Amino acid sequence: MKKLATLFFDMFRIALFVVGGGYAIISVAEEVFSKKRRWLKEGELLDQLALFQMVPGIMAAHSAVYVGRRVAGVTGSLVAVAGVALPSILIFTAVSMGYDAIPLDNRYLVAAFGGLRAALTGVILAMLAKSCRRFVQDVRELCARGARRFGASPLAALIFLKYGLVAFGGGYVLVPLYLQDFVGPDAAYLQIPAEEFANLMALTQMTPGPIGINAATYFGYRLFGVCGALVSTACLIVPGFVILSLALSLLDRFRDRAAVKGLMTVIRVFTIVMMTLAVVSFAKMLDPFGAVLALAAAALVFWNRLGVVKVIAAAALLSVAVAALKR
Repeated sequence: MKKLATLFFDMFRIALFVVGGGYAIISVAEEVFSKKRRWLKEGELLDQLALFQMVPGIMAAHSAVYVGRRVAGVTGSLVAVAGVALPSILIFTAVSMGYDAIPLDNRYLVAAFGGLRAALTGVILAMLAKSCRRFVQDVRELCARGARRFGASPLAALIFLKYGLVAFGGGYVLVPLYLQDFVGPDAAYLQIPAEEFANLMALTQMTPGPIGINAATYFGYRLFGVCGALVSTACLIVPGFVILSLALSLLDRFRDRAAVKGLMTVIRVFTIVMMTLAVVSFAKMLDPFGAVLALAAAALVFWNRLGVVKVIAAAALLSVAVAALKR
């Protein structure tokens, strides 16, 4: 019971204090559960990125399922997912209620957004570099071995179950679907202005928790209130939870087979492509100063000079300081 409580509060703290979505959360979870808790082998969680990309759903929730399963089986998975989702539910329910009161035009808040985006770009860039390095190692190993033995509301539930089933690669891939279904006069639901959606995306990057869950909580609240926020978040997570749990059961049985190792190496290519697209998307939003911050953050994270949370916080504070000096 103590181990489950520790697991829950660790995942809760990670989701509460780490901004920027699934990739950042996975990076911090890797530090916490492999280096601090020693419940995982070093690099083990990052090695699962290929599998997480392959299964629909939210990357942060997938990481929680994996860590929880390794710690305490299915019960551990449920506890860890609850821990990673709860901050998003609480914070974005409050954000949804008070959206109109948020000073989104405040220069310091805008500067903090810029710093956070730069840090997030750097974090993803560092993870991309690490994944590329691991991919090269895998290819060398496979080449050396050769080819031997390669042998609440029903409406909310339906909408967000669909998103959970198609979210291959995490919350970022849901952005086009959210645009189609919720933004603009021709959207099937809500028809919110494009400016509100842009502000929402900035808030999901600034606030703790996975971006996909944050956005789902917001849209669920706008559709059906607090109950809708809970239902939409649960429905977004459930498909990935079920599929990944089944996939991990099969993987535990066949992980040492050459065919499975080869397949995971091939899938890692798609992981690298998805992270590259994420880096490009964020890089387009950066000014020159933000680009420098992003490269600095990437270097610090890649060489393990500073923790991810400290890098993100430092980037936000530095951006605010620069904005104050420009006054």
